[in-house]
Amino acid sequence: MKKINILLALLLMLSFSLTAQKKEDKYFSKNTKLAEKSFNESKYFDAIMLFDKAYPKAKGTKEKGFITYHIAVASQYIGDNKKAKENYERALRFKYEKEEPDLYVRLAQMQMQDAEYKEAKRNFEMAIKKNPDDEMAIKGLKAVDNVNDILANPTKHKVQAVKELNSENYDWSISQFDKRGEEFIFSSTRKASVGNVNDIVANEEYADLWVTRADRNGNFGEPKSVGENINTKDHEASAVMYNGSNSIMFTRCKKEKNTVSGCQIYTADKKGKNWSDPIRIPLTDSLGFSNGHPATDRKGTFIVFSSDMPGGRGGKDLWISEFNKRTKEWGVAENLGTAINTAGDEKFPTIGPDGSLFFSSNGLPGIGGLDIFKATKIGTSNKWTRPENMGTPINSSKDDHGIIFNKNSENSGYFSSSRLGRNEMDQKSDIFKFDLPECALTIKGRVRDQDTKEPLAGATVILTGSDGSTATIKTDSEGNFEFGKRGTGRYVNKDVNYTLEYSHKNEKKFWLTRKSKRTTVGDYCNETFYEDVELVCAIGCKPIIMPEVQYPLGKATLLVNEAVNSGDSLLFLYDIMIDNPTIKVQLESHTDCRDSDQRNLELSQRRAQTCVDFLISKGIDRSRLVAKGFGESQPRTITEAGVDKTLECDMINGLKTSNKELFEKYHQLNRRTSFSVIEEETEEK
Repeated sequence: MKKINILLALLLMLSFSLTAQKKEDKYFSKNTKLAEKSFNESKYFDAIMLFDKAYPKAKGTKEKGFITYHIAVASQYIGDNKKAKENYERALRFKYEKEEPDLYVRLAQMQMQDAEYKEAKRNFEMAIKKNPDDEMAIKGLKAVDNVNDILANPTKHKVQAVKELNSENYDWSISQFDKRGEEFIFSSTRKASVGNVNDIVANEEYADLWVTRADRNGNFGEPKSVGENINTKDHEASAVMYNGSNSIMFTRCKKEKNTVSGCQIYTADKKGKNWSDPIRIPLTDSLGFSNGHPATDRKGTFIVFSSDMPGGRGGKDLWISEFNKRTKEWGVAENLGTAINTAGDEKFPTIGPDGSLFFSSNGLPGIGGLDIFKATKIGTSNKWTRPENMGTPINSSKDDHGIIFNKNSENSGYFSSSRLGRNEMDQKSDIFKFDLPECALTIKGRVRDQDTKEPLAGATVILTGSDGSTATIKTDSEGNFEFGKRGTGRYVNKDVNYTLEYSHKNEKKFWLTRKSKRTTVGDYCNETFYEDVELVCAIGCKPIIMPEVQYPLGKATLLVNEAVNSGDSLLFLYDIMIDNPTIKVQLESHTDCRDSDQRNLELSQRRAQTCVDFLISKGIDRSRLVAKGFGESQPRTITEAGVDKTLECDMINGLKTSNKELFEKYHQLNRRTSFSVIEEETEEK
């Protein structure tokens, strides 16, 4: 509850279930009775001072428990978390939970607001142990268990305080004032309000409505009072515009006989530069209940508001009333039901651009205090789905509420929060802005020749998305390419699977087409995916050696052992032929020199045919494959220590006794298969 409870006391003064409102049979001191009177009149600052004075003269644990509990509650309502927690814990030592069963829950809620989740869990569990049906404790415990998931999965929103609007006082509930989205109206207890006396609850100026204009860069000008016909000596706050910004709804809380008597919703229409006299919207039969925080659509066809009227779930619930155009009257208010309301408080509703309902609750699982929730509209009716927590950083362990969105935007807007705002010492409610930066996804890379490592300028890169999108670009002089901005949009979008196809040819050479894949499905935002691509030169270059296609000595079968699987290695060529469906290749096999020329020639031919047969078995058309054996006539050239070495038979045989391991290695390297492209792709490719 924290700081915002002062605002709620100002703007939605509802009944409290406190023993201070119960008549004790006996008081142990006059000071305790006097402090209780101030508390019941919502004079929390005075009450704390008087309770502190009464405590040393308290004669028993019951009176001390009574005093400490009410110091804690009063401290909670004026936002002094530290003192509230200290006194709730002291009240527990006096076993005052027997008098006030909500003591454990109140303490746990305060601990949640200070992110003391382990301590809060322990006290929620104690509350459930005392009362297994305590709904607030049950939901509080569930919230604690869910906190880590929420904190571990923050959204990409950027949040910062709007310093030019926040004062040393309370500032909250900002909303659009004009239909162009350039002016805004918000609530504040800053100096120079119309009711320029201190409120008995908050020890602040009375709340008024203020208007400010934002420039093109989103910077706000000096706020001005909305006008004396709206602002009075009473509290006015939480306004919303409708009817083309020609009408206003707002909350007014009247002060009578030194107390705040309750809050109601008023409406007024523009009259030139002024306003008509505000009229109360009759949402309840009795003025004994408070209604506040109005939310409506652009035409004012309904009001969603917060109220303590009978028929709710407990605390403050959200209700809805629809306007009858024929009778010009507001209908009977209906509770939004268990999908929205809880035994806790639901407050500060707003309507999003798409009709979604946003509101704050301390009864739904959150991370402390009031959290902001979103409920999506169902069809065209005024019904909404079960709400979802908006997560961090929109929500914090403090009170967060009153979210709105910029005109025609679902990614930026404003909300209020009691987190640190104006400065590091200020925990009063302030106005914050949020923005969801564009997810600028980029695919960039470089295309080079696999053998020479030289960049391939003018290579073609085709990007094809699973969403049906396609784009083609050429690499620059350094072989670089980038799929980034595309006019007002981008080439690469979220949640799409992409295939990139690289190809290149010139008058003398032809490089094999290669493909790669990238996905943006998942939690990707503002990321660059890099592709370092090497293309194999197939025409105008030397034959292409396939990786690890080897054979046992004197045999044409593919070598398969713990070190090599030549069948898998042939898939290298298979993938190339799939990516290049029009090429024709010649499989070129070789042997070592440990047999006659003729037998080696025949063996190499069988080896080449083995490779052809393997590829045919995988689905490659026979007409695209040619087997060619070269026997031992073309020994392999390798590079060792930067020096090229041809594996001639005489050189290898010289190692037979001196280095048997190297002798076998060199012979094995000569037993190889390479391939050459013997037919270039057609012009259609």
